Amino acid sequence: MQVPFPGERPEGIDLPHVLTTHDLFSTIDLEGVSTAVVVDMAGHYEALAAIEFLMTRRIKVTFVSYMHNMAKPHIRSTWRDDPAVERFYRKGEIEFLPQHRLVEVRPGIAVVQPTEADASHRRSIGADRVVLITQNKPLDGLYYELRDELPVQLVGDANSPRDVQFAITEGYLAGRRIRGDKPVSA
Repeated sequence: MQVPFPGERPEGIDLPHVLTTHDLFSTIDLEGVSTAVVVDMAGHYEALAAIEFLMTRRIKVTFVSYMHNMAKPHIRSTWRDDPAVERFYRKGEIEFLPQHRLVEVRPGIAVVQPTEADASHRRSIGADRVVLITQNKPLDGLYYELRDELPVQLVGDANSPRDVQFAITEGYLAGRRIRGDKPVSA
């Protein structure tokens, strides 16, 4: 689940106050929530969106990531993260914990630790909600429904969730193949 610690599953991530971004953006009531921890293991814009969503509701956010910066280099190269960070500081309370990992979740608490440190450096953070951002599962149900009836191809998040630019390129190339165009390289 956490890139630098494969196979280590933090305790408590099945608790009801631990959410995915899908949960956060679509179905969860945030009434009475004052603190949230956003744990980013993907490094895409999704974390920025989750933070902004929470802060717009006046929720104090702690951002936890194994990365040295807020986002992976391809996000940083577009300068999408710097303006977002500036907005966050104007909106309310936020704390950034780069090079950290989630160790455990308990009711109202997230326990984190620096990635390069031992357990003596663990720290508990108030967390009415914990939002986990990981590499998601493919959304491939429609493909399996249609594959025997139509010439369909797995592209985008149906193939493998990742940055939108890859999904756009893959969809474009699949469309050209379906139309019968000569193969092109991406």
